[in-house]
Amino acid sequence: MQKLKDSLLLIFCLFLFYSLSGQSVDSDLQLIQRTITANEASGVSHPHCVAFPFPGTINPIKLTLGSTMWLYQNLISPQLSASCLFEPSCSTYSVNLLKEYGIIRGMIFTADRLTRCNRMSARDLFYTRINPLTGHVRETPDFYRLSKHE
Repeated sequence: MQKLKDSLLLIFCLFLFYSLSGQSVDSDLQLIQRTITANEASGVSHPHCVAFPFPGTINPIKLTLGSTMWLYQNLISPQLSASCLFEPSCSTYSVNLLKEYGIIRGMIFTADRLTRCNRMSARDLFYTRINPLTGHVRETPDFYRLSKHE
């Protein structure tokens, strides 16, 4: 049993030493030449630019928020009763806020809207903002603008 432990420790140490070694098999000039050749093949004109392997840019936060909102709008929201006080619905309004104001301000404004989306807050509404045909409160993302030039 001791021999097995010693041999496993030796294999682990050799693997650790081999994986931590900083030397590369290729020389630096070969690595640079390979990068330049790959960039020329991908159409990158500047020799110091490295081609990104994905087309376009990927924003993980935008991808997460967008997919969460899509799941809510298409899977959860149809299961709930349609009793939103506002027009457009809170989820659609949230998407519009995130597009117009960005992630930080859009989430703050979305939280404000969600706190106002109940029947108790209907007491403090201006009657001029209520749509007479649907009975819902009309609200656009411009509601949060401080000035027309912002």
